[in-house]
Amino acid sequence: MFDGQLEKSGEQNSWKLAHNGKNICKVWVHPVRNDFSFFLSHLQGDYHNDLGADFEACMQQHLQCCWVCHEGCTGGFDLPIFGKDMKNVCSQHTINFTNPEAATLTHIKTLIDYCKTVTPSDISFHANEG
Repeated sequence: MFDGQLEKSGEQNSWKLAHNGKNICKVWVHPVRNDFSFFLSHLQGDYHNDLGADFEACMQQHLQCCWVCHEGCTGGFDLPIFGKDMKNVCSQHTINFTNPEAATLTHIKTLIDYCKTVTPSDISFHANEG
């Protein structure tokens, strides 16, 4: 499924998925809650093949709005995300899934594959941290 680097994070039960030296997402595994948090990448829809309306709707549904989570946060941005103009998108944990169902896991795999083809945002601390 994933041919990049999987690295244990400093946090308990979490791993970063990296590709070409940049982090794509972080996975947290908990007894009752499992999270996939994708970092800001170029998700504006510059993709060469149709990922499908179902995929796009799933991504838009799981966008994280900014709430300025810490000092130094770059804040939210108004961006087109897979074909739809979105307001106040989180510049760090852009797309989040909590306890995804089986059908959503397929979309997560597609998003991982897609993120391997685009450049992470320079403003995303998490995408660029070592």
